[in-house]
Amino acid sequence: MDSLGGLNVDNTLRSVSMQASLWLNEKDSLRSEHSASELGANIPSRPSPMELALIIAAIPTGVQNIVGDSLTIEVPNSRDAIAPASAQAEGWLQPYQPSPQAVNLALLAIEELLTNCIEYGYDDANEHTIIIVLSIHDQDLTITVIDDGHPFDPLTAPPPDFSLPVQDRPIGGLGIHMLRHLSDHIAYERRDGTNRITVTKRIR
Repeated sequence: MDSLGGLNVDNTLRSVSMQASLWLNEKDSLRSEHSASELGANIPSRPSPMELALIIAAIPTGVQNIVGDSLTIEVPNSRDAIAPASAQAEGWLQPYQPSPQAVNLALLAIEELLTNCIEYGYDDANEHTIIIVLSIHDQDLTITVIDDGHPFDPLTAPPPDFSLPVQDRPIGGLGIHMLRHLSDHIAYERRDGTNRITVTKRIR
């Protein structure tokens, strides 16, 4: 593996992963021995943001490709792929010092759009590949999710009716509603047999 800013990334990741493992193991051990109120002063120091970013970036998430200011993640249509993809995206974003709002939007977009695709995009039981592309240009963060499922534009769904009691509201629609309001721009396109949802927000 290449060096990063003069750092040997192989050795750094190995060292950091060991530190993280020790931190998690000691934390779990303390949790089993003490009450939650006793833990604060005794938990070993958490890895630094840089160290944590390196750990997250090393999480296997299917096929990934980092080119310049963009990250491409390919994941199967499985719910188990959502958390690793989110962790990979968050780790990649950290060096850009994104605002909490930008990070939260990216994680919400990945969670919501992948879930919709996995739950409703396919009739067969075959494995399909979903592509997530994150890019940064002129301080704009863009998240694009591409799938080969049924043609479906979630942006045509009506907004939730908040005047209804919770138990009377139709299931679904809240995630897309939140994406609309938290993003600077959101768009759908059907191209080359694929659905493409693109979400954009200023990175800070």
